Amino acid sequence: MSLFIYITFYLIIGFAIGFAARLGAKFLFKGKGKRHRNIGRADRLGRAFLAALILFAAANLAWSPSLIIVSGFVFFEAVFSWCGLYAMMGKDTCPL
Repeated sequence: MSLFIYITFYLIIGFAIGFAARLGAKFLFKGKGKRHRNIGRADRLGRAFLAALILFAAANLAWSPSLIIVSGFVFFEAVFSWCGLYAMMGKDTCPL
């Protein structure tokens, strides 16, 4: 298989871990209002940049599937504007 397929596979795993964490938080914080967006625009852009940086480092500098999975998780957080750690701490940087 090509390198692109491996990278895509590991990114999907990281994205799935993020989705599972969000579903877990949905049941853990049931009725407490912790499932909404809690990351503002600046945090989202920062996380998207960080995900791209981690992905580049993992794929080009040191082939590391675990870093690619972390990149997928961080990208999930940027796309869905939700951070599990922020939810647990009650922190919210989203202006809504």
